[in-house]
Amino acid sequence: MAYREIYRFLREMSEKGDDKEKQRRKRGGNVEASVSERLGDTAELAEVKSLLQQMDSYDFEYFVADLWARMGWETAVSSESADKGIDVTAVRSTPYRTKALIQAKRYGPNTTVGSPDVQQYASLKQQRQGVDKVVIVTTNEFTGQARELAGSLNVKLVNGDELAAMVDQLDAHDLVRDYLGLPEPERDEETVGDEEEEVGAAKKDETAATEESEAYFEASVPPKVWKWGVAAGTVGWIALFALVERLSDTSIALLFLFSWLVLPLSVYMDTKLLREQKDDSFRYRWAYIAGSAVWFLSILVGVAYLWRRRSVDAETAEALDGEEGEERRESDGEEDGSQADEKFVYDGTEYVCTEEGAADGWTVYRGRSEGDETALVVRDDETVLSQDVESVVAADVSSEGVTAVADGLDDGVPSGRFVVVDAGNERLVTHLFNSDIADCAVTDGYAAVSTLSPDDTTYVFDTESGEVAEQPNIRGEKKSIRFDEAGGETVVGLSEERDDEPLYYLDMDGEVVRKSDRLRRRERLDELLEGGRDGLEEAVEELRERHEEREDVETALELADACLALADEVKEGEGVTDECWDYLEEAKESYYEAIPRYDGRQGVAEVLRRQAEYYVRRNADEAALSRLREIEELEENDGELLTEEDRRRIERLS
Repeated sequence: MAYREIYRFLREMSEKGDDKEKQRRKRGGNVEASVSERLGDTAELAEVKSLLQQMDSYDFEYFVADLWARMGWETAVSSESADKGIDVTAVRSTPYRTKALIQAKRYGPNTTVGSPDVQQYASLKQQRQGVDKVVIVTTNEFTGQARELAGSLNVKLVNGDELAAMVDQLDAHDLVRDYLGLPEPERDEETVGDEEEEVGAAKKDETAATEESEAYFEASVPPKVWKWGVAAGTVGWIALFALVERLSDTSIALLFLFSWLVLPLSVYMDTKLLREQKDDSFRYRWAYIAGSAVWFLSILVGVAYLWRRRSVDAETAEALDGEEGEERRESDGEEDGSQADEKFVYDGTEYVCTEEGAADGWTVYRGRSEGDETALVVRDDETVLSQDVESVVAADVSSEGVTAVADGLDDGVPSGRFVVVDAGNERLVTHLFNSDIADCAVTDGYAAVSTLSPDDTTYVFDTESGEVAEQPNIRGEKKSIRFDEAGGETVVGLSEERDDEPLYYLDMDGEVVRKSDRLRRRERLDELLEGGRDGLEEAVEELRERHEEREDVETALELADACLALADEVKEGEGVTDECWDYLEEAKESYYEAIPRYDGRQGVAEVLRRQAEYYVRRNADEAALSRLREIEELEENDGELLTEEDRRRIERLS
């Protein structure tokens, strides 16, 4: 990853120091200028596509991120080696939260994206928590097999023509020019005049925002001027009483008048501004004001006020520090959902470390230094060993200092390496996988690792003998594993997510020895769903009862799937009856409850599509179009629900 960071650094430096070159380009009348003139608001899509194919591969990742940002997404370009296959992460909060992983492939006119790439990137949705969609963007084209596979795996594909159309629709030709270093196209006077008006309006908005910000700042920061006025008035009274025998009559009169006017006025204004900030520290402000106007009480009132005012400043500063600290902690936590980073030095190199596991004084960290990663083992705050890796996917340490590290090999294909070393850094286990690794764990005498698709298996290693037992994961990938005790025996618990309770446990021979109630319930449901109409009806009744009790998204999806399957069963035996239609409506309602999950949106679209087909066969075009328009509304917020057949039907029925 070092080469990637060096590239980005050089690119940033070139952007900062390239002013002369940009000026030269603007003055020049070369071929670049003629291309730039064509790349205006009326640029031909074929020309835009051709220019995108000439863009640098790394620039293209940032270009895609900026393009999605213009569509209202919050985007970030990945720089971590552990995020292989993910170029851009995009999140949108409205109308509901959606997270997309985007793979950007800048290809020339003779290179296409094939089905192996689609298969590889489709697995990213299962490997990352909270992901709703995977998008592959290319500057050229996808093979037919890739498109067919993407349709079955719910992967959104954007080819070069579609990307160029997006640039045109979003008026993002300036982005293309910026990333290719092309000069601005020549514009006529009318266009320039319109843009100047827009700039003037923008400046007005910016000025208004600045004034609003300044007003907020003034209202949110405790005033200081009147506080010092209180101090000056108090000091004036002290000086007057202390020096009354030494001052002339005129000086006494002036000092008396100054103190008598300044102190009450300053107390009044200071408390007024504090109360405007909803600070109720001076509930009895009028007592302070009245007392400050009585000459023989002024010194006591002034000193008491300043002391109370000092505590108000301290409380405000503490609150602000607390808020800023909390924001920093939240910001740090959002990076990777882990604990706050620490720093350790090993072999002369300082590493920024994130804790991965701990046991009895031993702690294993994922260490990062200038783009490189390592697994650092620390005991009693002293770094005792380091295990060089390409990327630390997961790591764990036992009470005896035995360390297990899952290394995500950054070679562009699903792969991983599992390494176990003892406290003396002696290698106990080394195992290579043709799949990415999800998680690993270690205890005294044993280590375990779970892989993702296509392997999707959990392996248990005897670290003393080197023997290994394996068990295919039940019901899909398991992203979290841990060692536990059950009946005096060591077992491995497997969960779908890191914070979940284990679904089932394996013994050291790789055999399933215990299943959770949740897994048994799922397996029973699977049996019912495969048991024909009677089994489906029983499953629907059970899921209805559970949904009434829990009202969670997972149960809503299970109920919707069961209702949809039952509707198909009824249709196959009796046709589209009222009972069949009722099950379809219940499925749709349950899928709607599962939004914003992608499965929920996709389920709604599927039910609406079946209802539209029913109406089309009965020549009820308006009803059919209404159902398809409903999918179209979901499409506006998702972008991948309408099929080509849906679009043709909408065009035909409109």
